[in-house]
Amino acid sequence: PDNMEGSEWRVKLEEAARENNTKIHYISEETLLTYNNGMTLRIIPPAEKVSISKNENDTSYVYRIEYGDFSAVFTGDMTAFAERALIEAGRAESADLLKVAHHGSGTSTSSEWLEAVKPYYAVISVGENNTYAFPDKDVLSRLSDTELYRTDIDGDIHFTVNKNGKADIKTRR
Repeated sequence: PDNMEGSEWRVKLEEAARENNTKIHYISEETLLTYNNGMTLRIIPPAEKVSISKNENDTSYVYRIEYGDFSAVFTGDMTAFAERALIEAGRAESADLLKVAHHGSGTSTSSEWLEAVKPYYAVISVGENNTYAFPDKDVLSRLSDTELYRTDIDGDIHFTVNKNGKADIKTRR
């Protein structure tokens, strides 16, 4: 996102881009990409309210994919603060699949967010025996009504979806 000017990650990114003659395009407004097969990808930048947050994780974009009757939301590392800001801005919609924010950290995946998104499936990308003890027990409790997949337990998780919204899920360790 076009914020956090002067932050270490942004300075390194811009230096690498200059060295490789690569243009950087910062997305500052909701952007919709439509593919020939009917799939859409909506890129949702952080709500304006998060500009007051000092937490870089709150600048995470949300990616919403729709294909036929199936939808998925990918949330980056945003915190409950950013989740609330998106809800208040009217930019949180229900989805079949939620990629849980920040590896299942207790700072994310609030009850309010889950009420807004109402996922049937949830995926937590998390390392086995990680030093942070992710995913958080409270987050797991809040996800008890979803069909939950975790990379530390299930390994690779593959969703294949048809236009009718039927998902075929395979895991591989």
